[in-house]
Amino acid sequence: MKKKLPGLCTFLSLVLVLGFIGKTILDYTRYQDPANSAPFSLWIEVNALMMLVPAALVFLLGLFIKKSGK
Repeated sequence: MKKKLPGLCTFLSLVLVLGFIGKTILDYTRYQDPANSAPFSLWIEVNALMMLVPAALVFLLGLFIKKSGK
């Protein structure tokens, strides 16, 4: 199980990064400048906070597990 966990963490972080890209594209298609008071860059920052930060943490956790297993 310890050998599969770093690969699972890498896969999960990749899924989160792809989810960030997909959600940002979807938000862009739904964004209407006059109807929203927040700039689109704020939407990107929120998406990054929700998906890229956990992706980085999971990836680093996978690297830590891989290094500690050697």
